[in-house]
Amino acid sequence: MNELSSVVRALRPGQWVKNLLVLSAPIAAGTFTETPTFLRALLSMVLFIFASSAVYIFNDIHDKQLDGFHQTKSLRPIALGQVSLNVAVLVGGSCFLIALISGLLFDLSVGFVLVIYFGVNVAYSLHFKNVPFIEMLFVASGFALRAITGGIATNTPFTFSYVSVISFSSLCLVSCKRYSELVAHEKYDFRPVLNRYSQRNLFIAIVSSILGSFLMYLVWVSQDQTTNNVLSIISLGIYFLALIRFGYLARLGFCEDPTRALFKDRLLIFMLLSWVCIYAGAVYG
Repeated sequence: MNELSSVVRALRPGQWVKNLLVLSAPIAAGTFTETPTFLRALLSMVLFIFASSAVYIFNDIHDKQLDGFHQTKSLRPIALGQVSLNVAVLVGGSCFLIALISGLLFDLSVGFVLVIYFGVNVAYSLHFKNVPFIEMLFVASGFALRAITGGIATNTPFTFSYVSVISFSSLCLVSCKRYSELVAHEKYDFRPVLNRYSQRNLFIAIVSSILGSFLMYLVWVSQDQTTNNVLSIISLGIYFLALIRFGYLARLGFCEDPTRALFKDRLLIFMLLSWVCIYAGAVYG
């Protein structure tokens, strides 16, 4: 029973919330409430849960030694030895095959995106995680691929500005994570690439990605003639303030785990709920 619990923890269910991005395209298009779209979007999200779990296990196997240098990562089941490498490979491989085969049977294009997702993450782990700034782009691309998958699976058209909002916002979160790691630790054995960053250039990355998110969001809502313009602009303001708040928390060293930071900060939670309600009103009101 303890080993089963460790295997489940190795899948990082706390990070599955990221896969809600798969639903973003049909939600933004106002078609999410249509039964066929809802079911296809939901299935796509489940596929990405399996895919991301496979990637998490692969990363934990590959980074087992480095994780031992980090106070929190050293407590992961694979790093602690609570899940053997053989079991980890079996579970990770099963998640990979379920996601890939099901994705290809469900929709060839979705399967192709999943192949790209796996390829990007393997390339990141084996090489690009040690290349400053490029490694952040690789991590951020996973969020964009989730959003693109939802659009493809539900036949929902998506614009360049929509994908850009997701991409810039994801880059902001990754930059905030790296900044927090940089200020919260004195030694960076757990992530050697941090030795090649400075607080100044990561701060520039955060500011640039926030501005990019703001501008692309403005373009996105300006192009969409089906939503309530007033509510869309209000949602832009809340979104912009939320990113600024996240950047502020990063400078304090509180964003090593962006997902946890998002759901622990009361102001961010309030902003998130406000944004969801207002944007839903803009689309479905």
